[in-house]
Amino acid sequence: PPAASEEPAIRKVIADFERAFETGDVALWKSIRPGAADSELKSVSQKNWKQVNITIESIDVLQTRAIVRNSRKDIRPDGKTYPFAQTLTLQKEASGWKITSLGP
Repeated sequence: PPAASEEPAIRKVIADFERAFETGDVALWKSIRPGAADSELKSVSQKNWKQVNITIESIDVLQTRAIVRNSRKDIRPDGKTYPFAQTLTLQKEASGWKITSLGP
């Protein structure tokens, strides 16, 4: 199915999401999340996470929109772990898939 052919590109965006938060790479974050709020950019730049582990639970693609449900287990530099579920909405643009919203 066409939706399955989009999965590798969507999974790459999620991998970039992890990497941006782990490395504090604001430019990478902006490339996958255009129009990110200043608070998001500040959160990324502060590099509060030693490790961000995202496990994709499901990817639902409807034409140019995708809903990615995942579970996360973020680890701070002090070793404390913060597990939670998250839903991301992505939109396919000419330049590729972009994150349009982050939700619980």
